[in-house]
This record gives sequence, structure tokens and C-alpha cells, in this order.
Amino acid sequence: MTTFFSFSSFLTREMLVFLYICLFRICNTFLVQTYFDPDEFWQTLEPAYCHVFGDDGTTRILLLDDDEDDDPYPFHCPGLTWEWKRRFAAPSRDSWSNFSSSFSKEPWSPLVQFVQPSLWGPTRTYLSIVPTWLYYQALKRFFWFFKHRLDPSTNSGNSNNNTVLLSLPRLSWWKWWLVARGPMWLYAVTVAAPTDYAVWYCAKWLPPTTTTDAAGSKSNTQVSLSASEANILQSPNWSSSWCLFCSLVSWFGAFTMVRTYSNAQETALVTISLAVVSPELLGNSFIRRKKDPTNDGLCSFWIRAPCAFFLGGLAVAIRFTALAAYIPMGILLALDFGVEEPLSTTNSTKAVFVQRLQFLLYPCATFGALGVGVSLVVDRFFYGFWAMPFLASYHFNVLLNQATLYGTHDWHWNFTVALPVLTGLILPFALMDLTKRLVFLTKRLVGARVVVGPRGSDRDCNGEKAYRNLWILVICYLTILSLNAHKEFRFLLPVLPMICLIAGRHVAASFGHSSRGRARMVLGGIFVLPNLIALLYLGLFHQRGPIAVNEWIVQDALRQATSTTGVEGRLARSTKAIHVHYLTGGCHSTPLHSHLHGHPALQFITYTLDCSPTCRSDPNLQCETDRFQKNPFEFLQQKHYDIRTPVSVEANECSTGSSNDEPAGTISLSSDSSEPICRQSPHSAQVSTGGERTKLEVDYVITMSCYVDTLKSSLGLREAVRFVHNINGARVFGMEFGEGFALSHFQRLNVLHLSWIEVSLDEMVILVKE
Repeated sequence: MTTFFSFSSFLTREMLVFLYICLFRICNTFLVQTYFDPDEFWQTLEPAYCHVFGDDGTTRILLLDDDEDDDPYPFHCPGLTWEWKRRFAAPSRDSWSNFSSSFSKEPWSPLVQFVQPSLWGPTRTYLSIVPTWLYYQALKRFFWFFKHRLDPSTNSGNSNNNTVLLSLPRLSWWKWWLVARGPMWLYAVTVAAPTDYAVWYCAKWLPPTTTTDAAGSKSNTQVSLSASEANILQSPNWSSSWCLFCSLVSWFGAFTMVRTYSNAQETALVTISLAVVSPELLGNSFIRRKKDPTNDGLCSFWIRAPCAFFLGGLAVAIRFTALAAYIPMGILLALDFGVEEPLSTTNSTKAVFVQRLQFLLYPCATFGALGVGVSLVVDRFFYGFWAMPFLASYHFNVLLNQATLYGTHDWHWNFTVALPVLTGLILPFALMDLTKRLVFLTKRLVGARVVVGPRGSDRDCNGEKAYRNLWILVICYLTILSLNAHKEFRFLLPVLPMICLIAGRHVAASFGHSSRGRARMVLGGIFVLPNLIALLYLGLFHQRGPIAVNEWIVQDALRQATSTTGVEGRLARSTKAIHVHYLTGGCHSTPLHSHLHGHPALQFITYTLDCSPTCRSDPNLQCETDRFQKNPFEFLQQKHYDIRTPVSVEANECSTGSSNDEPAGTISLSSDSSEPICRQSPHSAQVSTGGERTKLEVDYVITMSCYVDTLKSSLGLREAVRFVHNINGARVFGMEFGEGFALSHFQRLNVLHLSWIEVSLDEMVILVKE
């Protein structure tokens, strides 16, 4: 039968693999509906939203400790935290007086004058938000086009105006979804999928699985396999498929790579760079070129290596921790590059050393600096001045050691806790390979006879070089990040693809040698099921509340706006101010305006608690989060909460407290725009009326279940809805675990209606006006 069209007729195998991976990661996004870490939103979505939907693109950020009234651009978007507004301050000059005096002469003065403010400048680069910024720009233009084609005020001749008006609330929900959830699709295709594809490509350069690996034996005894089965096991595509399998089924990769993290971007850039130079770093291209000078791979390498380290410069600009991967990567390539030419002269050792040093300078350092230079230009465009955020981040987190304000762990935590949690069931297979490498190294150290081929050859201990290089990258990255006391699971995300490469061969040997397909499926299911259970719980249940509360508020505000017009489906032409207060006892505990994007007729005025380093690092100051947790009622009195006193939109204060570096703002409608934009609401709570401060107005309050009774009674609010946040305690056969059963305000739930298993649930609660 002749077919007129075949989808695969014009697509290569590599293109099909990438498309399938993209489809898999897009489906992955539907299993990630929870909140993991504030940086997912406050380091990407919120800044991008501010710059696209804020103040007609004339966003300017105030200097710290400056008076807003003296700034020519009085704009404060709540999505811009202290990391984006950190600036060089006069009091900080004293700490640099001794250092700068030693470089007061030319030519170092201009350099010091540039570096000194950069150290105390913003710690986040806009390079990381460029993909989201471009996506939001496209959405904004799409919304404008959609509004002007369907809005009756601009299309008076449209006969279906009533139908369009009836669908506006539903269309507003879709706009919310595109703004809040759309970036996850973007990251699934541009970050997660390229990372998986790079793993698949790198695995092609690893040595194939042998029948000895399939036997799981340390001896050279061959297993009883047919010739076809042995050929399949030793095929590069077979091992690469299982490495890709490890990457796709990893619960932590599925849980984090589709989120809008700068760590995910760092992981993608590191893994893609590894793939670009994998023929030399994991394969034997240098040795083959030495034997065959006519091989044109050298020209290819001098194109690929600059690209790899240019990506490295971008990765370092986004997160300076990427140096922990690129420095050993460059050194390993330089060491192999030195054996490309034969040692024929008496001064060969010095010549090889010079050759390797030149390689580190060019292309490694040169093109790495070029990538950093691109980030400087991007930051100059967004900030309006020159800055080096990666240097400021290093200064804040390492030199000042203020990263410890956000938690500390023991020096061994990355090895003993984080790595096992990240890798899960993949770790035993990786440790199996590490054991083989250590045994091989021990034999060589003690002088035992080891049957291997020439250095770098295909017989080199079944790829001792390739796996040795991968382990060097992994151990270097883990060790360097262990030097800082502040540690998080997501910091080790760049290591996960390397572990998948190391473990993939042993997974293939364990699961892939079975000649029966049913047995192979059972083994694979045993491997997949625990990862799937972890992803379903963490991606759909644990900390679901922070995402659900904003979605509910947008929908409820739309319902109220349509009901007040008297015509179903019609939204008021005049804007409506909606005051939302996030009193959860923590800061950045939910996304903000990126998840409050509704209809232009709705103005969301938000207020969040402050916990910036300004108050955390000063023992004489107490953060708003600590004051609220200590005594919520007293905090409400100090902040002058009183919904019985009506105030106008212009007289509302969105943020209070001199130490608060994250002021909130409003969403308002520009005269020539059809989309909500961020605007800083006036500091009207500081304005006196009759000798008293103006009271704050409240429409919605988001809080935790432990604060509900206090807020309801003191503010005169009623409870609207609850969303499960997490499990904070369990009781099994009368034995209690956790702190959930110590207090009575947490909800209790019997698991599967079994009386002997009970869990305690912490919930996020929305309070509204009576």
C-alpha cells in the first residue's frame, strides 16, 4: 500500500527523538501543580511580568535606602525583590577603603571603580529571564490583537458582540493560565527537553554495554547470550536509550526541570556543553586524530569547543556555581589535548605544558568571557547601568557569607543527604560503577597487572577514561558546593544528568539483558513506579495551596465583577481595586502578580511580609515575618489594619515598614493598553487624616490554618475556602510523628478510611469580607 505522506520521511532519527522528548516533558508539566521554592517565581516569573506588564515598559528600580519621592521613576513592582534592587551604598565604602587604596594608581583605578559598585550591586542577572520576557512580550501582543479583534468597543460592526462578552470571564481564565502556567511549557521545550537530548547524545560516546556487565560479574566470564542479543547490548543506541530512560524517569528531574528555575537553566547549559565536547571528553577523538592526521575532527573541535565554553560563560553569568563544572571540564580537555602531538623534541614536556595552557586561555577562558560579556550587555539594557550580578552574588553568598541567613547544613550534606534524594533508585547503579573505578585505581596504585589497552583507546578498561571524567566532574561539583554552609537540593541539579550517564550502562545491563519482553517490562516497572509515586505526591499534593489560592482569587474576583453589572458575562468598564494581603507567617510563600493576571478591569493591590537580608542580618531589627509569627494581633495593630474604615485606591498603602525591601503594588489599566500593568501604589498609610494614620483596606487575606481564628476575629472576616498545603503529622497505631497533632486547629484525615492511620493537614485559607 502506497502512502502519500509519512511524518518520518523528512525527519531524521535525532529530530524524532527530540520531538518525543518535548512531548514527554509537556505532559510532565501537568504533573507539576505545586509550589517547591520561592525562587521559581521570584527570580524569573515576577521580574519578567513586571517588565512586560509594568508601567508601559518604562520600569525603573529605586536604589536601596532612597526616598521614592526623589526618584524620577517612581515605580516599584512587587515582583522585584531585594536581589534585583541591591545597590552600592555609601556605608559600604568603608569596608573597601583599605582595599581600594592599594589600587588607587592607574591603570587599576577604573577597574576598581567598576568592580566595587558591582560587588554591592544586584545579585540577579536578567539573562535568566530573557526567555520568559520574550514569551510575555509575545503574549502581550497576542492579547492586544485578540482584544482589538473581538472587543465591541473597537469592532462596532461585529454581529457577535454579545457572544464575545458572554465568553470574557472564561477567556480571562485562559489568559491567567497562559501567564501563570505557560512558562512551564516554555521551559519544558527549551530547558528540560534539550537536557534530556544532550544526555542521549552524550551516551553515544560512552563505551557499549558488554556481556560481562550483563552478567553482573566482576570476572571476565561471559554469559550465555545469543549473537543477536550480544550485538544489541553492545550497540551505542542501546546504552544511550537507557541513559535517556534514567533521565526521563528521574522523579527529581521531572519535578524541577520544567519549573522556571535558574538552576534548570544552569543544568541545561552545562549538559549541552558536555554534549558538544563529548567526542573528546567521553570518546577517543584526540587519540584517533593523533593516529590519523587526515581526520577532519580537529576542525570540528575548534568550532565546538568555543561554543561549549561560550555556553559556559552564559551559565556562569546566571549562576556562578557553574564554574565548578566548567573549570574541571576545561582542565580535562587540556590534558587530553596535550597528547594530540607526538613528543619528539627534547623540550617536549615544556611544549606540551605551554600547549595545554594556551588551550585553557583559548578557547576556554576567551569564549567563557565572551559569554559573560553578553550577559553584561543584557543587564545594561534592563538595569540601565553596568552591573555584574554574578560577581555580586559571589560577594553576597560567599565573601559576606549571608547565604547562611537562609539556612545551613553540615559539610557532608551534599554527599549523604542531597545526592541520594536527587538520584533515588539511580544511585545504586552509579555506585556500582564507582566501585569498579576504585577497584581499577587501587590495582594500578599497588602495581597489580591490569589488562587494558593504550591510554584513551577503546580497550581502556571498558571506557575508564569516559567514566573517570564524569566522576571527576561530579565530585568536583559536589565538593565545591559543599564549601558553603547554605545548601539546597536544587543546587545539585546539574549533577543529575551526569549520574544518569554513569548509571545508564548498568541499568541497561540489569534490565536490558532479559530476552523476554514481559520480564523486561516488569523490571522497568519496578524501577519507574517509586519515581512516579514520588512525583505524583510532590507534584500534585504537597504544597498545592500557594498555587491554588491565587487562581481562586482571580476566578472569584471575575465572578463578583460580572455579577455587579447586572448582565451575565459583562465586566465593568471602570476598574475595581482588589486588596490582597498575604499573611502566611513567611515571605514569598506564594507567587504574586504573575498568578493574579486577570481582566484589565481588575486592579490587584498586594501586600506581603518582609524578610529581606536588611532585617535578617541586623540584630537590632526584627523582620515582619518574625513579628507576625510572634504576635499576629499586635502586628495587625502596628500596621493599622481596620476594614471598617473605607479608603480609596489612591489612599491605600501596599507595603509598610522601613525595612521592607519588597514593597507591593497595584495592577491598573493604562489608557493605551488592554492588559493589566504593575504600578506602585502611593505610601498613603503614612498620610495622616485627622491626626491618625489611614487604615488599610482588605478584600482577601491568605493565611495558614494556625492564624485563621486570630485574623477572623480581629479583622471581621469570614472563611471562604481552604486548600491543603502539606502533611505536618501522622498517627499510626497510636504513635505520633511530627507536630501536627500537638495543636487542635489542623485538620485530621483517616487514610483510606482506616482508623489506625491518621494524618494532620496544614492548610492555606482565604478570608474575605463579611
